[in-house]
Amino acid sequence: MRETRTMRPRAAPNRLIAAAGLLTATMTTVATAQLLPGVPASPREKGPDELARMSLLPERVGIPVGGSAWVLVRLAIEPKWHVYWRNPGDSGVPVELKWTLPAGISAGEIRWPRPEVFRTPYEITYGYADEVGLLVELKASEEIGTGARSASIRGDWMICKEMCLIGGADRTFEIEVSGAVEADATDSDRVPITDSEAFAAIARWQAQVPVAPPEKMKLRQMVEFPNGFRADANENAGVLRLSGPAGRFSEVRFLPDATPGTTYPEGGPVEGRVASGRFEVEVPISVRPGDALGEALRAAGIVCLGNARTDPAFEIEVPIGPPTAGGSTAP
Repeated sequence: MRETRTMRPRAAPNRLIAAAGLLTATMTTVATAQLLPGVPASPREKGPDELARMSLLPERVGIPVGGSAWVLVRLAIEPKWHVYWRNPGDSGVPVELKWTLPAGISAGEIRWPRPEVFRTPYEITYGYADEVGLLVELKASEEIGTGARSASIRGDWMICKEMCLIGGADRTFEIEVSGAVEADATDSDRVPITDSEAFAAIARWQAQVPVAPPEKMKLRQMVEFPNGFRADANENAGVLRLSGPAGRFSEVRFLPDATPGTTYPEGGPVEGRVASGRFEVEVPISVRPGDALGEALRAAGIVCLGNARTDPAFEIEVPIGPPTAGGSTAP
């Protein structure tokens, strides 16, 4: 058996330090209050593993040889608490999934649904309240044999309200590998889901995952550097410009990803403009090639139309490199 982690990306180190400090301070305060003479212990409160309850659908995963299947990791979150998106924002730690899978089975990266924005007087963070479903695709190799196999998953999360706690849970499940599908099989044949509850839940959360902008949308995305771009410069100031059709929506915002070497000085979500059925968003960026951690420089995030979690959202990723003659880079 081997372990596979699915979480991308981790919070920046300063965010982790801030979150760890908050957690330590909270735990110390609670422990001190319970130990003071004459102060009765408070009634038992729910622990972090109960504040977010993890379940897995389907509980028995069917995968054909050489095929794949979606698995939904669902967190039911206690009211007024929340967990974090892949980019938690000013503080927090994203949900992390660690799979222990049999040889010949691999897990893809988490497909994250559109997050909510949480604002306090001190910070802006991104995440999920009430419930969230994280989708992961499991794949079977062409060489794997048929039959049942045991597997397990470990979920870890930070869950916050007025204070933050670290929680986690383990689940075991079974993978049933069936015979290879035919070359002309349909998508439903390649990814069999016989559990009707799992099928409905997976479809519901798939509809909330941001997608790449369809070609017919003609969404424009480019990065401009008014003073030019230099790969050997300590810092390059630029602007990520996004525009496209707004449809029936009157509000639009950009939620940044955590992108090594590229930061967003405004920090939180960047509000755009909507006029005559089209939206425009201008996102100031700062590019430090020396901070890229060996990754390709890019500006990335999601464009969100409307305010509901079920409203459309589109994945944005613009490579950053030497600009064209016009002073911009575009995909």
